[in-house]
Amino acid sequence: MENKRILEKEIKNKNKTSTTKGKKNRNVMRSIYICKNVKKNEIISRKNIRVVRPAYGLNPIYFDKIIGKRFNKNYQIGQRMSLNKVKK
Repeated sequence: MENKRILEKEIKNKNKTSTTKGKKNRNVMRSIYICKNVKKNEIISRKNIRVVRPAYGLNPIYFDKIIGKRFNKNYQIGQRMSLNKVKK
């Protein structure tokens, strides 16, 4: 119950800072990773990115936002996705 109250406070404050417990839980959270070798200007699709654990890459909230855009360089399988890898 105490964890629920802490979460409610963070939501109300809209504070984006991580708590100590939040940092420990990164291993069970998810993020976007590249799941296939990709070339520069290749279109980002569900075939070449995937949401997996741990949460050290791009937040899954951005998954649908980056679909259809292009990679700005060549990347290898297993690399963490970030907005810097998306062509503007």
